[in-house]
Amino acid sequence: MKFIKVTIFIIFCIFILGITGANEYFTPEAIQAVFEKHFLISTLIFILLFCIGNILYVPGWVFLIGAVWGVGKVNAYFITLIAAYISCIVGFHLIHFIGEDAIREIDNKWVKRLLAKLDERPVLITIILRSIFATAPILNYAMAMSGVPFRKFMTGTLLGLPLPILLYAIFIEKLIKLVS
Repeated sequence: MKFIKVTIFIIFCIFILGITGANEYFTPEAIQAVFEKHFLISTLIFILLFCIGNILYVPGWVFLIGAVWGVGKVNAYFITLIAAYISCIVGFHLIHFIGEDAIREIDNKWVKRLLAKLDERPVLITIILRSIFATAPILNYAMAMSGVPFRKFMTGTLLGLPLPILLYAIFIEKLIKLVS
């Protein structure tokens, strides 16, 4: 039942995003325009949009592209890292509120084995998953419903996100220079 609630919530968010046309505001160009205004307010708006976008399943790299275009690789890295941390916190708590530990209710040997490994080393596994999937919303959703304590999830997130975001920022800057 909890999976159904989370699935309905995600489908509802995607539906609202498509019907309202709000997905047009989550483009790199639109995000870049935000930074052309006041830097501090733009940063706060960026963080808010990143959180909303991530919950609505807009990939974090879309925001990073806009940030690199708008404020350069170094500033984009730090702004995006802060936004990603906040987004992970919000996403984890929101999905945990809706779905609690729904994954634990799955009666499947393979899932039970994965959860046992996750229980043995939740911080290390979160670091590894963040290093691979960075800010992917599905990772927040899965971790929130896995029963991993928030503190261990956040420790792994704090340690696992900096490297992939840095690599993405460097890659995006090189790509922008290549196409410019």
